[in-house]
Amino acid sequence: MAKRKRRTFTAAFKTEVVLEALRGESSQAELCRRHNLSEDQLSKWKQQFLENAVSVFTATDLQARMPSGSHTLSSSLGG
Repeated sequence: MAKRKRRTFTAAFKTEVVLEALRGESSQAELCRRHNLSEDQLSKWKQQFLENAVSVFTATDLQARMPSGSHTLSSSLGG
């Protein structure tokens, strides 16, 4: 029997679906049916999203604390 090929999803798609789930306009079951996902998969994506959300603000806070000269240097070095 032929193996099923695993589907891959972009980060943008995952984010879109998770944000849609968090808005609560549709049930998780409805979202899964619409996007052909398992509820377990969506739950894992939501958990990853929420666990890593703090890193968005951490990166912003670090940039805000950098002296203006080091930010320019960092930008010129590609960082």
